[in-house]
Amino acid sequence: MLAKTQFPDVNILQLAFFGPFIGALARSAGGVISDKFGGVRVTLINFIFMALFSALLFLTLPGSGEGSFIAFYLVFMGLFLTAGLGSGSTFQMIAVIFRKITIYRVKLHGGTEEQAQREAVTDTAAALGFISAIGAVGGFFIPKAFWFIAGADRISGRRHENIPCVLHRLRAGDLAGLRP
Repeated sequence: MLAKTQFPDVNILQLAFFGPFIGALARSAGGVISDKFGGVRVTLINFIFMALFSALLFLTLPGSGEGSFIAFYLVFMGLFLTAGLGSGSTFQMIAVIFRKITIYRVKLHGGTEEQAQREAVTDTAAALGFISAIGAVGGFFIPKAFWFIAGADRISGRRHENIPCVLHRLRAGDLAGLRP
């Protein structure tokens, strides 16, 4: 959406799949790197890189100059890469943390090492499954929200309206622009 508004002459649809593809590949790499160097360390460094790429993004936009689509695209690929690495390192941290908490809890209540390990596997799998489900729900509702707002703009004939205006009109019950 941002590429379409800032660089209207470029057909982004031919290149759009590369970002999620890179992010998906980087997710497993994030887990492997986190296993070697520690999830907290990898996540912290990754978030610093995400902040840098986010700041660099503003330098690529056409603001007062022409902007550079190639730089814009490469920065976004870096953001997708760091999003994937961050996802993998976060999931690795969740697994380690839940395992340690569960083992500690079971041993505190007099359980054996074998019981603790068995329960840790179950609790960790349940936590990761629940967290993945929440992520999947977000992956559904966020695009639906953008679709809704784009549809509201088409219905009302108002182009380039920002999200707060659409939400205000939604609350007022005036998505079609019929009220004065």
